[in-house]
Amino acid sequence: YTMKYTTLALLLATMGQTNALTAPNKARQPATSNRRDVLSNSLKIIAAATTTTTAFLPRIAMADVSDGNTLPQGALQFSRALKAKSDWEEIAKSVKTRGAELSKDEWEGVMSYLRKLYSIGDDLKAISKGMDPSKKKEAERLISEFQASVKSADITARNKDVDAFLVLYQKSAANLDDFFGLLQDVPDEI
Repeated sequence: YTMKYTTLALLLATMGQTNALTAPNKARQPATSNRRDVLSNSLKIIAAATTTTTAFLPRIAMADVSDGNTLPQGALQFSRALKAKSDWEEIAKSVKTRGAELSKDEWEGVMSYLRKLYSIGDDLKAISKGMDPSKKKEAERLISEFQASVKSADITARNKDVDAFLVLYQKSAANLDDFFGLLQDVPDEI
């Protein structure tokens, strides 16, 4: 609102200057000077009127969601959790098939991913806020176990222990599956 009132004040002040030009002037100035002043003041009035008009126009929503390139927060968190689950399966499959052949850089990449995977627990916590209270406690337990397994998997990846890594993968993947199972509201009879 301050912009609208400031613009309106500018418009009124500019109009006041124009009226002063049309008042009789005791000391006559050359005609070219008056024409320049009138033209200058006219441009100020037009600019002020345009600004005032645009100030009262409705504003366009500026959400990225409307651009179609991002999801709303809840859907984005759910999407990241699903993607992390599928990526985690792919990494475990790669470690299982190539275990001893993985280079130091590949193990570094696995450890980097595990740090990102650990942060997915925050998305899972946000998703669980909308659950029934009975399911919410179970979800909190699963998230805690999931993060603990991922943290331990980081240590086994640092030690390049394929067998221990795969055991921790199985545990964390089961935690994720159970968590997503809590989100299902469809009865088993259907």
